[in-house]
Amino acid sequence: RLLDLVTNIMEMARAEKMEESGGQLLDRRPVNIMDIVDEVIGMTEMAVDKSGRHLVGSNVIMVNNVCKGKLPMVVGDSYKITQLLYNLVTN
Repeated sequence: RLLDLVTNIMEMARAEKMEESGGQLLDRRPVNIMDIVDEVIGMTEMAVDKSGRHLVGSNVIMVNNVCKGKLPMVVGDSYKITQLLYNLVTN
């Protein structure tokens, strides 16, 4: 999983360089971070490792403590942001 995280960071750097040169790899649209955090929590609760074991034990409760209503919409690629947060949480 650490390799996935490094790969994703390198991909983001490559995308930034491409955008600087006039190309576009990212789908830049208004993004609601609250929705992405909720999605990552759901994905993480259902995630299993290679042997089929859940990454989050049944005694662990994941809570979204991001302040509701206090975060502005941001412009970004929701898929890439979701991917990045998921990798951070699962590593």
